[in-house]
Amino acid sequence: MDMIDFRFQYRVKYDRGACSDGKREMTISISKEDYKKIIQGVLAGTPIEEIEGVADAVAKMKECVQDVDRWINRDGSLRSVPLKKGRTISGLELFFPQAEYLRLKKMKNPMEIIDRPEERMTLYRNDGSSVVFTCENGWVKINDSRKMGATLVLEVDDFLASVTRSL
Repeated sequence: MDMIDFRFQYRVKYDRGACSDGKREMTISISKEDYKKIIQGVLAGTPIEEIEGVADAVAKMKECVQDVDRWINRDGSLRSVPLKKGRTISGLELFFPQAEYLRLKKMKNPMEIIDRPEERMTLYRNDGSSVVFTCENGWVKINDSRKMGATLVLEVDDFLASVTRSL
């Protein structure tokens, strides 16, 4: 099954009425089919939690939010150690990032970008290290073998603008 990185935002409401300090962003891996359903639903104006057929993806999002919430203070700052017991969450809102929504809304056929195959290019340096460029779903991921675990992610248009700016 093809998996895809899905960026979403969320807002947490705690048991005593307190809310998180705003929309926080997170990324999880979901199936390409769930991603398509979410995009179609969001573009049609349906909240993520109400989109049919994506219950597993929504459950995964909620589980990740609960895990991450143990590492974040209510003001959004990071904790040095997680809470032993997670806070009681009375409400959780899931959102599609506004910039991503606007980018897809501008497209004539946003579903065609999902059906394109992943493209990958590796550039090797003289010292044996490399940089891998991966393009999928309108995003370019850049991984440098010298900086393991670090990934730069850019929209294709932003990536192309930065490359062609120096020409």
